[in-house]
Amino acid sequence: MSDTSPFNFRPVTRRSAPSWKSKLVDSLSHDDEAFEKALRRNNFTYLLAVREKYQSEGWKWNRGAEFLFTCLIHALDLEDDESFIQQAASPQRGRPENAELAAFIQQEKAAGKNIRQIQTRLKKAGKDMSPEKIREYLKPRRWKRQRRGN
Repeated sequence: MSDTSPFNFRPVTRRSAPSWKSKLVDSLSHDDEAFEKALRRNNFTYLLAVREKYQSEGWKWNRGAEFLFTCLIHALDLEDDESFIQQAASPQRGRPENAELAAFIQQEKAAGKNIRQIQTRLKKAGKDMSPEKIREYLKPRRWKRQRRGN
């Protein structure tokens, strides 16, 4: 069985580090600090690739996945950056914001249009929204979020 997936990243562990170091450019293989940086960067890239693969396969990010990812972090000697890596790898909770749509609806309302007029403009643009959804986008908390983001 041959693996046809584009996932070809490989981590560098303590066992494989000497052979990996010998394949590097001479200036990098003699400088231990530069080697450590390259090693950490390679392993971090591997972790991000694992997370991307995990997400592309459609697997759920739950406590078991978090535990396995933590074990992988420890196996690759990246414990110093564990909290940062966990935060970068874990999916963001909640519904993704549509700032452009919110700005459009707020501009239309500022121009003096009512909910029905905004709804017809959105239908023409190919976005079918109920009046309730449009009212949600006009709530004051959206305005605060818009100002904070800019």
